[in-house]
Amino acid sequence: MSGINRHIIWQFFTRFGAALFNLFIGILISRYLGSEGRGTHGLFIASIALIHLCTNWLGGASLVYLASRHSVRQLTQISFWWSSLFALLCWTILAFSGMMPDGYYLAILICAMLFAWWNNLANLMLGKQNTQAYNTLQVIHPMFSSGLLILGFLFWEVEFESFVWAYAISQLINLLLAIYYLIPEWKESSIEKDSTLLSTFIRHGLFIQLANLTQFFNYRILYFLIDKSFGKSVLGVYSNALSLAESVWMITRSISTVQFARIANSDNKNFNLKLTQQYGGISLIISLIGVIFLILLPDHFFVWLFGPEFHGIHHLLLLLAPAILSMSLGNIYAHYFAGLGMNRVNFVGSLLNLLVMILAFYALMDVFKVDAAPVSSSIAFTVAMLYHVFMFRRERGKLSNVT
Repeated sequence: MSGINRHIIWQFFTRFGAALFNLFIGILISRYLGSEGRGTHGLFIASIALIHLCTNWLGGASLVYLASRHSVRQLTQISFWWSSLFALLCWTILAFSGMMPDGYYLAILICAMLFAWWNNLANLMLGKQNTQAYNTLQVIHPMFSSGLLILGFLFWEVEFESFVWAYAISQLINLLLAIYYLIPEWKESSIEKDSTLLSTFIRHGLFIQLANLTQFFNYRILYFLIDKSFGKSVLGVYSNALSLAESVWMITRSISTVQFARIANSDNKNFNLKLTQQYGGISLIISLIGVIFLILLPDHFFVWLFGPEFHGIHHLLLLLAPAILSMSLGNIYAHYFAGLGMNRVNFVGSLLNLLVMILAFYALMDVFKVDAAPVSSSIAFTVAMLYHVFMFRRERGKLSNVT
């Protein structure tokens, strides 16, 4: 078995494990705190994810691309200070806008800071192609969160605060592990500072940040829209349906993470094209199998799994199926452009996705009610996937003309 295939398999199993732990957390919160508690959980995680995206301008995927080209020590310093500043600024904006769930403002800031710090270190390891350490961190966090949540429910109180403490402690554990994993890279890294690195970081990260920000809203803007339009109980049901859909997306994310690291470290254009085409086909086929499995499960199974308040998940999954498949294929092509540093393409694709989703949601809401959310997702992700396929074929045509 080739090294690249072993990496993909390891990626899949670690992400599968992470997805299972996250699903287990969702089940616990759903069964013990109900659909409203699950809705609060969805907004809590969405708020942290939004802050994290703001910190990614000088972190995240930029670090993967720059890790093999610049000093890891200097990249760590820049990403730490700037991610902390951006986290505080974004949190302040969210606090004044009232988008975060009441009573958890400080907890969200602390968790977002910890998440940004260890995730930056993880991306540096991915940039150095240390995918094993990267994947370990991805699964350790939800594993500890779920374990600590069980202890909190058993020995403290069955309240949402138990999850908050479990989540925060697991973030701290991940930060300590990330520091441990990256110590060898720091020791080998040059101590000389590149005066141009900050400006390079800012320029390279700008379109990555814009693409990631719009991509976040592609996944989570409907959380805020559903909460405002239909309430937290409806959001709780939808968030569980989306969590199940994202369990299929982990397949393509496992493949695209390895693909991204390989392309970011490769100058062979033909290899990059062939790798993307191969992984695109594999991702689509495996995702189709996952979608079929999900929609074959009857609705009463999900009621048994999550609790009596969670009717209608099967119906939502049927409507989300085109979005799952479109995202699975489009994500592979998006990581091709990300690996080449062509982040403007991904920003345009994410922005197109977001605009179509919002317009479709409001156009369909009066007729479809809450079903407008999954339908608009399927329409938007399909449009974005077609855009990425078109741009990929155009790049392939340019290469054919040159050769």
